[in-house]
Amino acid sequence: MCRFVALFTHLVSNRLSVSDSKFDRGPEGSEKPHPASRRLVVFPNDPLYKYHEKGEVKRGYWNPCGLFDEVHVISLSDREVAAEEVAELAGNGRLFVHSVGRPTATDVLRLGNLQRLTTELIAQIEPNLIRAHNPSIHGWLAVRAAESLKVPSVISLHCDYDRWRTFRILGLAYAPRFARSLVELALFEREVFRSADLIISAYEFPLSYASRFRPRRTEVVYNKVYGEAYAAGATPRLDGPLRVLSVGRQFPGKDPAPLIESLQHVSNVELTLIGQGPYNQRCRSLASRLGLEGRVHFLRSVENREIHEHYLRAHTFAIAIRYPGICIPVLEAMAAGLPVVVPQPWWEPEPELIGADALVVDGTPQGFAAAFRRLCDEPHLGARLGNSGRQRHRAVDGLVMEAREAELLSELMGDQSGPPPPTNGPMT
Repeated sequence: MCRFVALFTHLVSNRLSVSDSKFDRGPEGSEKPHPASRRLVVFPNDPLYKYHEKGEVKRGYWNPCGLFDEVHVISLSDREVAAEEVAELAGNGRLFVHSVGRPTATDVLRLGNLQRLTTELIAQIEPNLIRAHNPSIHGWLAVRAAESLKVPSVISLHCDYDRWRTFRILGLAYAPRFARSLVELALFEREVFRSADLIISAYEFPLSYASRFRPRRTEVVYNKVYGEAYAAGATPRLDGPLRVLSVGRQFPGKDPAPLIESLQHVSNVELTLIGQGPYNQRCRSLASRLGLEGRVHFLRSVENREIHEHYLRAHTFAIAIRYPGICIPVLEAMAAGLPVVVPQPWWEPEPELIGADALVVDGTPQGFAAAFRRLCDEPHLGARLGNSGRQRHRAVDGLVMEAREAELLSELMGDQSGPPPPTNGPMT
């Protein structure tokens, strides 16, 4: 706790260097927010340096339609990147990073002090809205501060929090996290789901878990993928190998091994894997052991502003995913007009959003190989599925979702005039 207090005291006494030009100083030298500014406080799910390292800094991610003049990130991390390194997250607004340090076991045992110190920091910012990206300690600090300061709170869900389903996906690898998740359930989740003014989910499935706690209001706003960046459409396959693209973190539940092994059963197919994670090295070793180095290509990361170029060069998208819902790479593939190959979902009758316009397989190497062989033999099938997926994506295009998100947040803040039009565009 002493370390947390010291970090907080440092922030209060010195503030952040990037904020000096943004805050007006009071009569005694104290810094006060400009009264005309509209400010968002956000607790991200991960430290910002992780977004930066993975190339996942998305323009306007926390500022739909330029709704906010300032976006203040409260990071529960011992280290962070400078605000200017990830400034695009605030779009046309100004980004401020308040790194308060990672809570220790002592902090968790004294939650009242942790909550009070965080609320005091947020009070100085004078936000119009507080948002957190999980229902754990981040969400708990957010809703507690919101209640104390009489401002609305929003919790964003980006994954399924059901423990049984997670255990089925991860198996014994989930054991070390299971006990911690029970503590989070007891200490945080119930209060967060019930206290937040709005729960925004990135897809339908997580709401099946959140609904158990009777939240006040829930909405689905799909992850923003701007179709304009993919307007040229994917490259038609005229000859040569079928180019298969797979994007995503390589870990349990998204293990690309079946995709790699599928190439043993089908010729004239090449695979590009974009992503990193604990399974990355074993996947590289697997490709080498199977003699597939010339047909399997690895890219650790690609900047978000450049990712569309890889989709447009591909012929097919495939992902060996076991998590429910719809992930961002599938949305990107739909926007690009690529046929999508995915395993049969475990808990849904068909893949969310893309539905029957996906080529659904059993998730084995042989299943993926059969799908790739079929796409090679039936080029019109790939064109039809790609066009249908693209049509489906238009209903949830990034511009549509940005406007909807801004509308919801504007409504929470009591803005009767509604939000301005989308400003963030595709990948500028």
